[in-house]
Amino acid sequence: QKVYKYYWLLSILPFIRQISVINSLSIGNVNSESDIDFLVITNSGFLYFVRSVIIGVFKILGVYKTREKINEQFCFGFYTTSDNLDFTKLLLPQEDPYFAFWLASLAPIYSQKNYLNLMQANGWLKDYFPNFTTDDQLRFIKKENQLVRLVKTIKEIICFVPAWIIEPVLRKIHIRHTFALPENHWPSASTVATKKMLKLHALDPRKEIREEFYKTLSALEF
Repeated sequence: QKVYKYYWLLSILPFIRQISVINSLSIGNVNSESDIDFLVITNSGFLYFVRSVIIGVFKILGVYKTREKINEQFCFGFYTTSDNLDFTKLLLPQEDPYFAFWLASLAPIYSQKNYLNLMQANGWLKDYFPNFTTDDQLRFIKKENQLVRLVKTIKEIICFVPAWIIEPVLRKIHIRHTFALPENHWPSASTVATKKMLKLHALDPRKEIREEFYKTLSALEF
């Protein structure tokens, strides 16, 4: 309900091409301290401008996650550009069952077309889930209003030049800040901060999950 309450705002922010709910809420594993995580796909060359706008807008609204306020707050911890949709490089060496499950569990709320582009760019998902289809996930997407699309287009035309000019400065600031945080240097961290992707992940449990997963499978073999 909270996601859809702010959907209209997310849908008109400039240079956003796709938004999906991810992690605990999309997987169905929430508790009383869970936040609401999002994956945001942006136009190429505007990732850090989009992130700056999102942080500013949702902090003003009081729903942006902070260290002190987490429960039901919005956390935008994963951004990628529309020309950087192949997540193969993020997979653990050998096998990565949790990341495959994570990707299959995305709950797209904005832009069916770009969600399908994301799934097409990650055809390796079928190696883990041969019967996976996007049909169930598409039920979360709201139909885009023509007026909303017009407003978004006008905003992008107005913002294009200033956003293009300021993007390199914002990129430098955001990347520097990201790696100034000690948690992004922990042994458990798999944080990525580049021109085309920002993925904040200080505590990456995938290796432990993989070990337990195959341990459980071995115990079930006859």
